[in-house]
Amino acid sequence: MVDTKTVISQVQEIHIILHDLVSEGMILSESFQVSSLIKKLPPSWSDFARGLKHKSEIFSLEELFVALRIEDKHHSSQQSKNPVFQAIALIIANPHKPKPKIFKKTGPKKANGGFGNNKFM
Repeated sequence: MVDTKTVISQVQEIHIILHDLVSEGMILSESFQVSSLIKKLPPSWSDFARGLKHKSEIFSLEELFVALRIEDKHHSSQQSKNPVFQAIALIIANPHKPKPKIFKKTGPKKANGGFGNNKFM
């Protein structure tokens, strides 16, 4: 699953595929279907998926769908409360570049540090 589409729509698509497999005669246990759906949740749902994996009770598909709908509503409400900020870099073109500063080169320093006549040397 991906984060760009809603989880509910993706779960419904997977549910249709699983239903088609079962209608063709393939035998898939419900616990296998539930665990495969939990494993395919997007990365942003990792905490929720971890919580489902560690529960002692066994979920049916319908119970999983209810839990996913509730969590999806929670995720959508959290995203509306906490908008995602994107960093934008503004580049300002300056046609008038400042001229580089030119420093005068000086000769070697005098022995007395460059201060007048040193009478005590």
